[in-house]
Amino acid sequence: MAAQLDPSSEFAALVKQLQREPDNPGLKQAVVKRLPEMQVLAKTNSLALFRLAQVYSPSSSQHKQMILQSAAQGCTNAMLSACEILLKSGAANDLITAAHYMRLIQSSKDSYIIGLGKKLLEKYPGFAEELKSKSKEVPYQSTLRFFGVQSESNKENEEKIINRPTV
Repeated sequence: MAAQLDPSSEFAALVKQLQREPDNPGLKQAVVKRLPEMQVLAKTNSLALFRLAQVYSPSSSQHKQMILQSAAQGCTNAMLSACEILLKSGAANDLITAAHYMRLIQSSKDSYIIGLGKKLLEKYPGFAEELKSKSKEVPYQSTLRFFGVQSESNKENEEKIINRPTV
C-alpha cells in the first residue's frame, strides 16, 4: 500500500515539478488550484508555510517574509533557508539572527537539516568562525523587571533617607 502524502508535501512536489517545467500549463493550473488550501493550512502549520513560500521567487519580499515567519514558528527547514537569506544580505542584525537560527538548528534533533547547516557553514567560513567564537550564550538580562534596577541617583537618595536623623 502506497504511503499517503499530506497536502503540503503534494504541493511541494508540484512546485518542484513546476520549477523544472515552468512552461507546463497543466502544472501551473494544479499549483494555482491548490493555493487556497495551502494558504489555510499555512496559518497553523509552519512547514506548510515554508512550502507555500517556495511558490514565490527566492528574491521576492513575499518569499523572505514567509520563510522568516516559518522559521520564527520553529520550522528547521525554514531556519536553514532564513540563514541563507540573511547571510546573503550581510547586514549586522541579519547576521545575529542567522547565528540564532543556526544555533537552534544545531541544537535540534533534525540530522538532515543539521547536515545541510554544516554545508552552509562551509560556504560561509567567516560566519562559521564567528559562530564558534561566540558559542557561549549571552545571559538573558531583560530591561523589564518587576523590581527595576536602581539608578545611582536613586541609590543616593535612598541612603540620604535612611541615614537622616529622626526627630
